[in-house]
Amino acid sequence: MNSTRITGDDTSRVSLCVGCSVAALLIGVALYFALAAHALTKEPTGFDPNRPVPSDATLRSRLKPDQYRVTRQNGTETAFQNEYWNNVRPGIYVDVITGEPLFCSLDKFDGGTGRPTFTKPISKDSIAEKDDNSYDMHRPFGRRLNIVHRTALRS
Repeated sequence: MNSTRITGDDTSRVSLCVGCSVAALLIGVALYFALAAHALTKEPTGFDPNRPVPSDATLRSRLKPDQYRVTRQNGTETAFQNEYWNNVRPGIYVDVITGEPLFCSLDKFDGGTGRPTFTKPISKDSIAEKDDNSYDMHRPFGRRLNIVHRTALRS
């Protein structure tokens, strides 16, 4: 019988090949999970600024009548009888049409108007200010602003 013995050089070569194979496998797994995590973060969740505004028919079916009147017909919420004027829960106020964050509850205060009042928006880019001189009311000690979502200007 002719047998071959494994020498020290052969052992180190086998160990090197096994080590390199395991290292390559671990690097491949790490790259896979890194790319998978990156792909998950790219999926739009919540607000998408490029999403088109739904049609009026869709909005009429999705929104409450008062919400539709305020957001699409330039209406005004009924003072002291609307959903959020006395809401004290912490959270983020979002646009009812797009879901974009507009105001934080930390910036809300009681303005005495019976409507939600905030000191500042989350981002000035998400709103537009329009002077409100409705009902021929001219306000000498300050102006009243209607805050509208910027998509309201696209309608």
